Amino acid sequence: MPSSPSPSSTLPTPTAASTITTDPPEASTSLSPLPTSPCAASPYLNNAGVVFPYTITSTDNTLLHQGLRAVAREIVPGWATLLPAHPTSVPPSSDDLIVTVISGGITNLLYRLSLSPSLLFTSSASTLTPRDVIVRVYGCNTEVIIDREKENKLFAALSYLGFAPTYWGRFGNGRIEGWLDARPLEPEELAMTGRRGGRERGTEGQEEEEGCVDFVGMIARELARMHGLPVRMEGGKEEGRERGRAVMWEKMQEWACLAKDISFLDGEKGRAKQAQLEAIGLEKLQEEMDWLKGRLLGEGGREGGRETARRFLMEIVFSHQDLLCGNILYNPEWKMKGGGEAGEEEGGRSTPSSTNSALAAGRGQGDGHAAASSAVGTSRKGQGQERGRVQFIDFEYGGWNHRGFDIGNHFCEYAGFDPDYERSYPNQEQQEWFLKAYIEEWRRRVGEDEGGEEQGRGGGKDEGEEEFLEGLYVWVNRYACAAHLFWGYWAVIQARYSPIKFDFLNYASQRLAGYEMFKKKYF
Repeated sequence: MPSSPSPSSTLPTPTAASTITTDPPEASTSLSPLPTSPCAASPYLNNAGVVFPYTITSTDNTLLHQGLRAVAREIVPGWATLLPAHPTSVPPSSDDLIVTVISGGITNLLYRLSLSPSLLFTSSASTLTPRDVIVRVYGCNTEVIIDREKENKLFAALSYLGFAPTYWGRFGNGRIEGWLDARPLEPEELAMTGRRGGRERGTEGQEEEEGCVDFVGMIARELARMHGLPVRMEGGKEEGRERGRAVMWEKMQEWACLAKDISFLDGEKGRAKQAQLEAIGLEKLQEEMDWLKGRLLGEGGREGGRETARRFLMEIVFSHQDLLCGNILYNPEWKMKGGGEAGEEEGGRSTPSSTNSALAAGRGQGDGHAAASSAVGTSRKGQGQERGRVQFIDFEYGGWNHRGFDIGNHFCEYAGFDPDYERSYPNQEQQEWFLKAYIEEWRRRVGEDEGGEEQGRGGGKDEGEEEFLEGLYVWVNRYACAAHLFWGYWAVIQARYSPIKFDFLNYASQRLAGYEMFKKKYF
């Protein structure tokens, strides 16, 4: 990867990496470039196949600001005419561009770039030229954990479908995304159902302003919508679904192989880490993974609601796989475009808007403190009016996976960043609230005449429905065991490669203790 050129010099031209297509409900469309967008002249918009070959240097403040300006002028439509290129000798200035560091992440470096309020748009600027964007600079060694090529293709596809922040484009060691003010949820808010008088844990301070928000239902319905997305990559193939393989098993096996070669032997701290690693017992983890895979994917039992639930959760769908509170944004002012119900816009989602977009992410604590999406709000009939809507962000770990893993993994995140699963894991009543909202939305999107039993019909609306719901509860929590193993392996790898000061091995031990607890309780 070339070093950063001076912004005052002739910048490199975009390079083509590979193409990406998505499959909206009506037809498959090439994303290079969008045919109907006013920004169609941009070769970068929603196109992960074009890369601006520029590497931002983050260790020197002057070079950092020059790099942020350079990639923004090249990639963001209209900014080249609004922002002059500063020569190397000129120190950073906020006269026309304001740079704000977004703190809290443990995966990437995030910067909010805002055009100065005094900067007036000219007639040459696009009507969709944004005033704010996010520049994401990838963290050191994160490519060991995250396939950046695949991640960018997924992000661009989701942006095109209107389900993710606007994908403005990528450069050598990062990406530019859309921005809109919003806030991530807190761990305790994941359990809020909006029922008056039944205050969920830790939300007393929000009773007057947000005490009636059904975050559980909002998240469940948004997850059902995401699981129905026709995300296609690599020449139009829906990779995981067509191959019938879930990425969780492949990724865990990959991490298991990496973990075998990890050791910490340098100095006293290294020896202490080595003792932690040996206590984890990697060989036993491999045995547990093989056992769990056999139990989750083995032959089912007798036909009925519980077996239908098992097959439903085993289905391969496009999954987020990291749905912690920091990756769920909320804005009480987001409303449905046109005032209809969610999913009733053209193509089932809203179309991307250059200024109504979001950023985010990371694992553990999230990388963003404020962000939002190109999709707009939702209002449900029959369950009261929802106040605003939620938006998922950070699809770094996204891919095709078992439906049950995405739901079970989300339930594990109720425990927050220092997990106490005995205290904070959702109880059966909370899980059923979530599952009912999820199934309602899934059935509405699939249609009553499609999918049959495999799409979660679960027999009748009485005894069969109750048995189906019971089956969902049992099997979702079994998939939560897989989530514990997944992030346990992840933490072991991070302990070796991440420069972030965080006790990853302790986190691995916490997740694996959760695995043992769940295994005893749900199997």
